[in-house]
Amino acid sequence: MDRPPSSPAADPDASRTRPDRASATSSRASRADRARRGWWLIPLRTLLLALVVGFLAGAVAEVAPRWFDPLQQRDYPPRRIGESERCPVCGMYPARFPKWRTQVVFRDRSGAAFDSAVNLFRFLNRLERYAPQRRREDVADLYLTDYDSGKWLPGDDALVVIDSNLSGPMGDAGLPAFASREAGQRFVTERGGRLLPFSAVAASPELQAKLMAGR
Repeated sequence: MDRPPSSPAADPDASRTRPDRASATSSRASRADRARRGWWLIPLRTLLLALVVGFLAGAVAEVAPRWFDPLQQRDYPPRRIGESERCPVCGMYPARFPKWRTQVVFRDRSGAAFDSAVNLFRFLNRLERYAPQRRREDVADLYLTDYDSGKWLPGDDALVVIDSNLSGPMGDAGLPAFASREAGQRFVTERGGRLLPFSAVAASPELQAKLMAGR
């Protein structure tokens, strides 16, 4: 008796493939759905990251000068001179004279800026006229500008040239300041004059009177 043909055995790999394909399709659909629902999280994360970076950059910019600038570690560091700040003696704008500007810092950490060291001396010698609310004891520190670099110099470290042929911003006697004796001597060789410590001029009423009287 003939036997009916037996049916082929089911392929076990084929039976596994169909669920695997369905699972993969479902997984891709799930990821796509999550991506659609969370698209707005990407710009939000970017915004938050930008805010954090901006905050940290601002904080570093605020404190970095005190870390790296020796002048900012002094008890009374120099102030930033604004473009609109005026010299109390002549009314000119010290920020416009980057080689000549000077400043005093008071013990309350306020200050006054000048377009030249000569006007600084005029101010200090006539406080009752230019700042009647101040006394000489209120002055905590003095700063001049290095004629070569434009950087602030503490008055007790600065060297100045007197009696040169260079006029200051107001056309009166110039008093250029230097950080080193070598730089000051080069200037004297080119322009004449004498190189002195600023402290020597600050201690000499006679030299100050000569400077304030002009040429």
